Amino acid sequence: MKKIEIDEDNIAKHGISEDEVRECLNSRGRKYLRKVRRDAYQVIAQTLAGRYLEVVYKVRPNVIHVFHAMDARSWQIKLLKRKGK
Repeated sequence: MKKIEIDEDNIAKHGISEDEVRECLNSRGRKYLRKVRRDAYQVIAQTLAGRYLEVVYKVRPNVIHVFHAMDARSWQIKLLKRKGK
């Protein structure tokens, strides 16, 4: 498993904790994942407490670098419920 590296300053701006980001990335529950750039991915998932988050990260050798996380928008939550796996 790759190490998860999180830009704490960026996620703190949106009131997201590091634990919540890890919960979303490691969740065995429903997730919606899509490629947003050549080297970046977006995941929409729910935390253990029920909060829906949008997490954007880059995959690097041996590391997943999370550079953005915020509350998911209503259309993203609908997308997760409709197309998430």
